[in-house]
Amino acid sequence: MKKALFKGSVLAFLLFFPSLFWAQAQESKTIKLNEPNKKRGLPIMEALSVRASVREWSDKDLSLQDLSDLLWAANGINRPESKKRTAASAQNAQPELKYGWGAIDTGLVSQNRALFCAGTGLATRPRAAISKDRIKELLKLKETQHPFLNHPVGYPK
Repeated sequence: MKKALFKGSVLAFLLFFPSLFWAQAQESKTIKLNEPNKKRGLPIMEALSVRASVREWSDKDLSLQDLSDLLWAANGINRPESKKRTAASAQNAQPELKYGWGAIDTGLVSQNRALFCAGTGLATRPRAAISKDRIKELLKLKETQHPFLNHPVGYPK
C-alpha cells in the first residue's frame, strides 16, 4: 500500500509540471492515454460540496480511463486551436517556470485535481510535507526545477 501510495504521489507531482513530464518522458515508457470522458462526474456545485482531503485509500488500481481523465482535468488542453489548458497559468508563463509563478500554477492545477476527484468518487489530498530532495533525485530534476507538493490519488478506503 505504501509503495502504491508513493507511486501515486510521484505521478501526481508530474501533473503539476507538464513540461517536466515531457522532458522525462523521452527516458520513460510511453503510455497511450484514452480520450478524456468530458461528461463524467458530478456538477461542479455538487463536487464542491463533497470535496475533502483524505488519508486512506483502497488497494484498487486506477484504470487507464481514470488516469486519462485525471490528467486532462488537472492541466489538459481544452482549447486545441490555441493550446490553452484546463488550468490557468500565472502570467501565462508555462515554459518559464519561476519559483513564485510555479507555486501559483501548482495551486491552480491542485484545485482542478481535487475537484475532479470529488466529482468522480476518487480520493486525494494535497501534500506539501514531502521529501523534495528524494523526488528531485527520482525524477532527475535540474537544480532549477522544484517540487512544491504532491497529490496521492486513488479510490477511497
